[in-house]
Amino acid sequence: MLKSHCRGINNTPLHHHQEAATLKEYTRPIAALLAMLMRTDDEECYFIPLPEYLEDAINQLEESLINGEGIIQSIHGVLKQVWMTKWVKTPDNPIPCPTERLIALQTLEADGSHKDASYVTNPLAKLQYCIRLACLKETKILSATIFDGDDEAALNSLVPWFTEKTNSPFSRIRSLQHRASSIAYSTMGMPRVWWTDRKKWEEMLYRGDKVHIKDLRKMFASMESKLVELWEKKVLAGLSIRVSYGDIKDDNTNHNVGYSFLSDRRNSCFADRDLFLKAITRNQELFGRFSVIRNGQVIWNKGALMTWLRDYAEFQKLVLARCEMLSGAPGRGTELTAMVYRNTKVSFISISNKSSSSYFTTYRLDPSAT
Repeated sequence: MLKSHCRGINNTPLHHHQEAATLKEYTRPIAALLAMLMRTDDEECYFIPLPEYLEDAINQLEESLINGEGIIQSIHGVLKQVWMTKWVKTPDNPIPCPTERLIALQTLEADGSHKDASYVTNPLAKLQYCIRLACLKETKILSATIFDGDDEAALNSLVPWFTEKTNSPFSRIRSLQHRASSIAYSTMGMPRVWWTDRKKWEEMLYRGDKVHIKDLRKMFASMESKLVELWEKKVLAGLSIRVSYGDIKDDNTNHNVGYSFLSDRRNSCFADRDLFLKAITRNQELFGRFSVIRNGQVIWNKGALMTWLRDYAEFQKLVLARCEMLSGAPGRGTELTAMVYRNTKVSFISISNKSSSSYFTTYRLDPSAT
């Protein structure tokens, strides 16, 4: 049996996400919900009738944000009041639940219609995850303050707020997701591509726009020209320097963390890591663009450095785009992050009672690839 001790795929509830950046994506609907609630007192903007206890929790959050203290506790206090309340519809307020209002507003298109069901399931899943997480935090709070450390008793008192078929925001959101998933699976998507040339297959309509294969060739040529211009004029700042890399050594069997062909001692062409910086310091005009000397000290021009970094990022974006479009097959996320040249450790596993072993993966560019 495999036991994960660090990272990897695991379907248990509230387990660590496989990618560290995924958790930030889950905070977006919560940030939108809190922002909406803090604007509810502006009737000219968008007014939501709220109970007094929720308004008190929102005011406490606003004070915490101003003072910079107890922000996490105040956020949890607002979410607890929103997600652990039985919202009852009235003739004057057909959508009393703030979370349902958020979903309705976020899925609203400019023409008054709503987004297709396939675009709704993802935010609904994120909200369910966050509701369960809030219930977990509240379980630990109740366990410590009311139930003398009995987590199970505290959990039982909160069961209606994170289970289906109850009068709770979680249950209604869960029902909406079931309905949206059913609609998404049963709805046939309209084609985005329509071939107008059925003999040579060189011309098509893409979302109504006519596209010919010669236009794609022009696009690739234009990207290549822009790449060369960015590299020579922006990244290298017009300097005529280069590295001779005709015979690069890259040991693809080396799985040591940190290995890279850039630091392989056999590749002496990469030994001088300060080649570009030295070339700038020797050029008085370029050195004056990126820095000034005051009282014998070098002060870097942060604005010029940020401009150079943006140009370099644009260059890297075009490189990755060309790798994606000209590699012969759709790329995966790990291949699109090919700028991480070094081996990285991704997980640690142990097999039953046998000895432990580490598993590594390499995200390196193969210099022999074209």
